[in-house]
Amino acid sequence: MASRARLLAPVRAWDPPARQRFADACVTRAARIVAAHPDLEDMLAVIKRRAAFGNAPAAGYFAAMRAGGDSVATRRPGPEYERDFQSERQAQARWLQDELGLHD
Repeated sequence: MASRARLLAPVRAWDPPARQRFADACVTRAARIVAAHPDLEDMLAVIKRRAAFGNAPAAGYFAAMRAGGDSVATRRPGPEYERDFQSERQAQARWLQDELGLHD
Protein backbone atom coordinates (compact mmCIF):
# COMPACT_ATOMS: atom_id res chain seq x y z
CA MET A 1 0.00 0.00 0.00
CA ALA A 2 1.39 3.37 -0.98
CA SER A 3 1.75 5.97 1.73
CA ARG A 4 0.88 8.65 -0.82
CA ALA A 5 -0.76 8.50 -4.18
CA ARG A 6 -1.97 10.85 -6.85
CA LEU A 7 -5.06 10.34 -8.93
CA LEU A 8 -4.51 10.88 -12.62
CA ALA A 9 -8.19 11.25 -13.40
CA PRO A 10 -11.46 11.61 -11.51
CA VAL A 11 -12.86 8.39 -10.10
CA ARG A 12 -16.44 8.59 -11.29
CA ALA A 13 -17.41 5.48 -9.37
CA TRP A 14 -16.68 7.34 -6.08
CA ASP A 15 -20.20 8.67 -5.89
CA PRO A 16 -22.42 9.14 -2.82
CA PRO A 17 -23.70 5.53 -2.83
CA ALA A 18 -20.12 4.21 -3.10
CA ARG A 19 -19.00 6.46 -0.26
CA GLN A 20 -21.88 5.14 1.85
CA ARG A 21 -21.01 1.51 1.08
CA PHE A 22 -17.39 2.20 2.04
CA ALA A 23 -18.40 3.84 5.31
CA ASP A 24 -20.75 0.94 6.08
CA ALA A 25 -17.96 -1.57 5.38
CA CYS A 26 -15.75 0.32 7.84
CA VAL A 27 -18.48 0.11 10.48
CA THR A 28 -18.79 -3.64 9.92
CA ARG A 29 -15.06 -4.24 10.34
CA ALA A 30 -14.89 -1.95 13.40
CA ALA A 31 -17.83 -3.78 14.99
CA ARG A 32 -15.98 -7.09 14.61
CA ILE A 33 -12.95 -5.62 16.36
CA VAL A 34 -15.09 -4.21 19.16
CA ALA A 35 -16.85 -7.56 19.61
CA ALA A 36 -13.46 -9.08 20.42
CA HIS A 37 -12.26 -6.05 22.44
CA PRO A 38 -15.23 -4.40 24.20
CA ASP A 39 -12.93 -1.83 25.82
CA LEU A 40 -12.69 -0.21 22.36
CA GLU A 41 -16.45 0.30 22.05
CA ASP A 42 -16.21 4.01 22.82
CA MET A 43 -15.55 5.01 19.22
CA LEU A 44 -17.88 2.57 17.46
CA ALA A 45 -20.71 5.06 17.94
CA VAL A 46 -18.50 7.77 16.43
CA ILE A 47 -17.75 5.59 13.40
CA LYS A 48 -21.45 4.80 13.01
CA ARG A 49 -22.33 8.52 13.17
CA ARG A 50 -19.70 9.38 10.57
CA ALA A 51 -21.02 6.61 8.34
CA ALA A 52 -24.63 7.69 8.82
CA PHE A 53 -23.72 11.15 7.55
CA GLY A 54 -21.80 9.69 4.61
CA ASN A 55 -18.42 10.85 5.94
CA ALA A 56 -16.46 7.97 4.46
CA PRO A 57 -12.94 9.37 5.09
CA ALA A 58 -13.64 9.88 8.81
CA ALA A 59 -15.29 6.47 9.14
CA GLY A 60 -12.24 4.88 7.51
CA TYR A 61 -9.77 6.72 9.70
CA PHE A 62 -11.56 5.95 12.96
CA ALA A 63 -12.00 2.30 11.95
CA ALA A 64 -8.24 2.07 11.41
CA MET A 65 -7.65 3.63 14.83
CA ARG A 66 -9.88 0.96 16.41
CA ALA A 67 -8.03 -1.75 14.55
CA GLY A 68 -4.84 -0.39 16.06
CA GLY A 69 -6.29 -0.53 19.55
CA ASP A 70 -6.61 3.22 19.95
CA SER A 71 -9.28 4.61 22.23
CA VAL A 72 -10.43 8.13 22.97
CA ALA A 73 -8.60 8.25 26.29
CA THR A 74 -5.34 6.62 25.28
CA ARG A 75 -3.13 5.97 22.34
CA ARG A 76 -1.20 2.77 22.16
CA PRO A 77 1.70 3.54 19.86
CA GLY A 78 4.12 0.86 18.89
CA PRO A 79 4.63 -1.91 16.36
CA GLU A 80 1.39 -3.78 17.13
CA TYR A 81 -0.69 -0.62 16.80
CA GLU A 82 1.01 0.30 13.54
CA ARG A 83 0.58 -3.25 12.16
CA ASP A 84 -3.13 -3.36 12.96
CA PHE A 85 -3.73 0.22 11.76
CA GLN A 86 -2.01 -0.55 8.44
CA SER A 87 -3.88 -3.85 8.13
CA GLU A 88 -7.21 -2.00 8.32
CA ARG A 89 -6.01 0.62 5.82
CA GLN A 90 -4.99 -2.19 3.47
CA ALA A 91 -8.45 -3.75 3.83
CA GLN A 92 -9.92 -0.36 2.95
CA ALA A 93 -7.60 -0.03 -0.05
CA ARG A 94 -8.65 -3.47 -1.31
CA TRP A 95 -12.31 -2.51 -0.89
CA LEU A 96 -11.75 0.66 -2.91
CA GLN A 97 -9.86 -1.21 -5.62
CA ASP A 98 -12.50 -3.90 -5.91
CA GLU A 99 -15.60 -1.73 -5.63
CA LEU A 100 -14.36 1.17 -7.74
CA GLY A 101 -12.46 -0.89 -10.31
CA LEU A 102 -9.10 0.71 -9.53
CA HIS A 103 -6.94 -2.27 -10.46
CA ASP A 104 -3.93 -1.71 -12.67
